[in-house]
Amino acid sequence: MIIKKTLFGMAAGFLLIHKVYAAMPSSDPVIRVDTAYHSGPIYGVEPLPDNERLVTISHDKTVKIWRSRDFKLLKTLRIPIGDAYEGNLDSIAVSPDGKFIAVGGWTCWQWDQQGCVYLFDAATGKLQHCIERLKNIIGALQFSPDGKVLAIGLHGNGGVAFVDAQSFQVLAQDQEYGERVTGLSFSSNGYAVSASNDGYLRVYDPQFKLAARVKVPEINRIADSYFSPDGKRLLVGSYDSPLIQILSLPQLQVEHSLRTAPGQSSLKTLRGAVWSQSGEFIYGVGDSDSVHETEILRWRITDLSRYETIKVAHRIQSIRPHGQNGVIFSTEDASIGVINDQDSVAHISDTHLVQSPIMSGEFRVSADGKQVTFPVSITDSRNFTFDIERLSLSESGSVPGLKPKNRTQKRIQLTHWQDNTTPVLNGQPLRLEPFEEIRSFSGTGKQTFLGTDWLLRAYDKNSQLSWKTPTPGAVWNVTVSKDDKWLVAVLSDGSVRWYRAEDGRESLALFVDRLSREWVLWRPDGYYASSENGDSLIGWHINRGKGNEPDFYRAVQFEKQFYRPDLLRAQIGAMQMAANSSADSSPQPGQASAGTRQAVTLSGIMTPNFAEPAQGTFTLNQLNEIAPPRIQIASARAVQTPEGATELELTVEAEKNSRPMQDVTVYANLLPVAANEERRLDVNETDTFRRTFRFPVSGGDNLIRVEVNNGVSLGLAEQWVEVPAMSQAAPPKGDLYVLAVGVNRFDRISAADKNKVPNLKYAVNDAEKLAGLLGNSASNDGFNQVHVQLLTDSAQLPPTRENVLSALKVFEQAGPNDTVLLFLASHGFSDQTGNYYFLPQDGEYNDVESVLSGRNLSGKASTLLSWTDFFDNMRKAAGRRILIVDTCQAKSIFGEFDARSLRKRSAASLFPLLLASKGDELSQEYEPAQHGLFTHTLLEGLQGLADYNHDRRITLAELHDFSVPLVKKLHNPSAGAQTPQLIAPGSLANIELPLAQSN
Repeated sequence: MIIKKTLFGMAAGFLLIHKVYAAMPSSDPVIRVDTAYHSGPIYGVEPLPDNERLVTISHDKTVKIWRSRDFKLLKTLRIPIGDAYEGNLDSIAVSPDGKFIAVGGWTCWQWDQQGCVYLFDAATGKLQHCIERLKNIIGALQFSPDGKVLAIGLHGNGGVAFVDAQSFQVLAQDQEYGERVTGLSFSSNGYAVSASNDGYLRVYDPQFKLAARVKVPEINRIADSYFSPDGKRLLVGSYDSPLIQILSLPQLQVEHSLRTAPGQSSLKTLRGAVWSQSGEFIYGVGDSDSVHETEILRWRITDLSRYETIKVAHRIQSIRPHGQNGVIFSTEDASIGVINDQDSVAHISDTHLVQSPIMSGEFRVSADGKQVTFPVSITDSRNFTFDIERLSLSESGSVPGLKPKNRTQKRIQLTHWQDNTTPVLNGQPLRLEPFEEIRSFSGTGKQTFLGTDWLLRAYDKNSQLSWKTPTPGAVWNVTVSKDDKWLVAVLSDGSVRWYRAEDGRESLALFVDRLSREWVLWRPDGYYASSENGDSLIGWHINRGKGNEPDFYRAVQFEKQFYRPDLLRAQIGAMQMAANSSADSSPQPGQASAGTRQAVTLSGIMTPNFAEPAQGTFTLNQLNEIAPPRIQIASARAVQTPEGATELELTVEAEKNSRPMQDVTVYANLLPVAANEERRLDVNETDTFRRTFRFPVSGGDNLIRVEVNNGVSLGLAEQWVEVPAMSQAAPPKGDLYVLAVGVNRFDRISAADKNKVPNLKYAVNDAEKLAGLLGNSASNDGFNQVHVQLLTDSAQLPPTRENVLSALKVFEQAGPNDTVLLFLASHGFSDQTGNYYFLPQDGEYNDVESVLSGRNLSGKASTLLSWTDFFDNMRKAAGRRILIVDTCQAKSIFGEFDARSLRKRSAASLFPLLLASKGDELSQEYEPAQHGLFTHTLLEGLQGLADYNHDRRITLAELHDFSVPLVKKLHNPSAGAQTPQLIAPGSLANIELPLAQSN
């Protein structure tokens, strides 16, 4: 087997992993991968009694609640976590009434040297209680049929404890065990059975007294036990062979043996065995040597002489009854599956994990460690390639020139290492921690590197330990860069991590979501770069004591402080910059000219001069100063208004964490539904508040999002709310607010500097024509009124910095049914950190030069407009929000427009962005139409050509799809390619604009 559950091989005596124990969980922030799916094997799955929800546990140290029919994630629950195995969850039970979820595993051992069980409220997700002072780590959990008792099976010789589920007092316990408890089951009449790896079944009466202790024939290592629905028979699974024994009660004699037929099954064990809820079927699962698939076996109780085989392209970890005759199951690669009543096909969820043990052999690293490539999935021949200097993820076939998995040396003789705890290096036995197994290795002429379940180890040429570094998962692959400076490791949480070979210090980590292709690259101190939505894939976990729910903050909540793509590019090696070279060629008839809306080029400045934040661990004290508020969605219910509209009544509770809270914003399906005046918090609400909002929703699934701002970071809570279908009144018409800004002339740029910041030809035309078209569309196309503000060189209000800031305030008037559109045409450029700047008519060259030279990295300049000026004002608008930017750059050493940062920040702010070109392309002008090329295509599309379905409404997706091929057709090839971009999270690409009427 490539992967196995390490604890299966535990000896009867439990050995300690850590020499020193803390009395309380550490409260230092820990960066964790956290996606919409689990990021580690799912070791337990249980349905809630309504069969509409199910709950899972994983070695990613989280609990997740899902909707059964489509595996939509409803909630993520968190427990205190620690190093190595501490926080790994192996056991789960749901109370019969569905109110409580109990979870355990390697829980509390690191700080107590004793085990504990966490109890959650299934409805709210709140951590209710921590059952402490258990004799060992947790192996099995089960509630009694009346829900009054929780049975807890322990590892080692800890035995079983029966705990009152209300007072949490131990009612009885039995420690006469020779090995760990592997399963617990209650009969309908209150009898309990425990299965143990010591080979014995133990039966306890309703008063929890030992009634029987029997050896099960042909099974030395009992995997699990499961009562039939009528309580008259018992299934017993085996770790030894593909065998399930059916025992009759009360004699506990073998009534029937279920075996696989020779040559008809690849299963080596049948460790999981359950009855269907109807009692008509028995299901069995186990282990095989295949890493690509496994089997679920199903026997019909009326004919146990034969079974049906259901193949599953995953390795199954747990299985439980679901519905009357079906089952749910979880897998090693973080998937969930269901077999519906009498169905012969398994329906399986997606997994977001790229990496798995089988794929680690295809991992490649460039000579300098700056590029990595790995398979998209086991079944996909394509590869992902990530480039650190370019901060880019691409898909391709095989990538030449990258180094394969292990560069082993003849002098390295490593034996007994594969999934083993007793490796021998050059004849020298190596001492590992208890239960620590080796998963990978690599080496140079001087050092050997071992990847284990929770450590990366380095040994010198004399087989002596040089250093060891904790890892947040098993190390499936470790590769040394050709220059011997970097170790690049593939971990079981799906991440790729860079460690310094000299001391094992982690320098970088990368996570790629296989389905969305979103990515995030981060440093241990918290600074990161990401794709548009990639910073929602990681966050900081912070323990708050043993009995309290931890905090978890996603990176996107600290975007303004820690989004630093410049630091990530420079982390491995020096940043490389190419000089700007621009061709000045005459356009062909019908083609765009090479004239550009530029990022300004400064000559004579050699190297960006910026102070890098101090390297090192991101400490709790730093985080405490800016920690975002805590938010709880207390309730959400659908109501119908007298007019027939469906509304959601949402109650939100929040408390400050570091700084006073300033405002609250509520979103439904990524659209803000609270008007600006509703968001402000009163002076008595800045520490805590409870508010109720009502807003229109449609039937079906609605993603509700609540943000609470404290000025420096953002509190965040999200929840899916399913609204029953009701008769729906037509939504009321809203207003359209348009602000168009176009600048051709820059009055405060001296003649000497005009070669660096030239005037433009068509930015004013672009803004005036767009404003005119949308202004004439008016109310006959779905809007009550159209409010247009135009700021150009020839308009009544010139596009000065103060005039633009004043005009932006109009967006505060927008309500949940309105649409706001901001159009920008001028010079645009970015500093080295990714901060975007817009040059207004009165912008000064000194500010431009200060930003581009790196002397000013504050994100603000006194005569320029920064991205925060635009974004902060657009965030104040309710309803639909649209940003269109035609201010892209010419290629240059300095002054490049970082389109990636603007795209990412637009996505984080939840409004769509239409952008003239990619960040490394020119934004060209189109002489025949006297417009910017990109804006020309938008104007053509808005006049009807983009209305593909002829509904007199044009979505942003339609507008973008129309613009791309037309730009490609009309652009000037000598000036390079130009590719318009649309960044629109979720369904925001479907926001509509009216069919414009030309003057």
